[in-house]
Amino acid sequence: MGFTSRKPDSNDPPKKPSNPWGNQNPELDDVAILLNNLGKRCCVCKRVALNRYIKPIYENPYCPDCYFPNYE
Repeated sequence: MGFTSRKPDSNDPPKKPSNPWGNQNPELDDVAILLNNLGKRCCVCKRVALNRYIKPIYENPYCPDCYFPNYE
């Protein structure tokens, strides 16, 4: 099966993660991260980011893409 198949195959090219600040483990999805308090949703772009990347400003979580140091 190739690129037009819905089933994953070893012939498919490796996919680049769309969220570099989120989970890279394929066993956890965004809902599991939020339920286990391993990350939060960015208040600007609404992507799930892990707690180690979150920058809290005035109680609002920001991912590194949306964080600007002159907010403080």
